[in-house]
Amino acid sequence: MAKKDAVKKRKWFKKLLLVLVVAAAIGWYTQQDESKKRFLKHLGKQVPYLPARYYA
Repeated sequence: MAKKDAVKKRKWFKKLLLVLVVAAAIGWYTQQDESKKRFLKHLGKQVPYLPARYYA
């Protein structure tokens, strides 16, 4: 029984941590100026192609 509780707590903690990281990233992004936002959007569009470019 204690093992199930520990697993539930761990899953809950991971979800909470993920939500906090996403909230921090959104907060940081909204503080950037327009040129930095454009750069980050452009970089984000390239992310799916980066592994193939450098590790293929």
